[in-house]
Amino acid sequence: MQERPAERAGAYRRQAAMHEAERARHERTSRFISYGRLALFLGGAACLLAAFPGHARTVLLIAAAASLFVGFVALVWWHGRVEAAERHAAARARVNREAAARVERAWSEITTPSPPGPGREHAYADDLDLFGHASLFRLLGSVATEAGRQTLSAWLLQGAAATAIRERQAAVRELAARPAFRERLATLGLLVEPRPHELEAFLAWAESAPWLRGSRWLPWVARLVSAATVGLAAAHAGGLIDRPLWVYPLVAALALMVRYEARIHHTFSRAFSRERI
Repeated sequence: MQERPAERAGAYRRQAAMHEAERARHERTSRFISYGRLALFLGGAACLLAAFPGHARTVLLIAAAASLFVGFVALVWWHGRVEAAERHAAARARVNREAAARVERAWSEITTPSPPGPGREHAYADDLDLFGHASLFRLLGSVATEAGRQTLSAWLLQGAAATAIRERQAAVRELAARPAFRERLATLGLLVEPRPHELEAFLAWAESAPWLRGSRWLPWVARLVSAATVGLAAAHAGGLIDRPLWVYPLVAALALMVRYEARIHHTFSRAFSRERI
């Protein structure tokens, strides 16, 4: 017995609600991890500062700071996985919401953009409402990537050989029986496709000259500070020096980070400006 449209839309709505609840759960976990990261970082910094004046338990404090920073790194890794899971759940919820909206013809809930269309010179595009707000293009499915939108547009606007049509119909029959696969495929399309402004930012970064080349001294200072921090910390841990002199280059490194934080953040934002899976 064929499933009724109302039943199909209800099933999509339930799936969307389930994925939305999953997204909210990941969001709460992400928030708690953020608090944990902050606590571990501040705790490690406090241990380092306490060890600076030559505290009687300097080695113990440094070990505690190292442990806290290791925990911080572990939380950063875990945080990334939780945020990725949150993005997956949000994308799956959107896929199911839009699927329900297509069944119900709720056009305002469908966010898939429609191409402008070829105009009135095309033989049938306007008559059949192939493109636009309430169009066949938006009804057919969730086309998240630009390549997919171009392919679907070409199929709607151009004829095809009988063999190609039969192959497409066979693919439709196969996909119709695999809703979970369709959901995963549409979700991946939403996650991997860069937004237009993000792609432009990435291309601008890739084609621009490295900003560090404008300063001859900054790269060498950064290398020197890093080497001095590691070398002095190793010497202090090995008992070659009795004072934590490595704190001085560490403070210098932090000062450089604060000084160029905006520029570094801008560079990383452009370099990694796309949705992550």
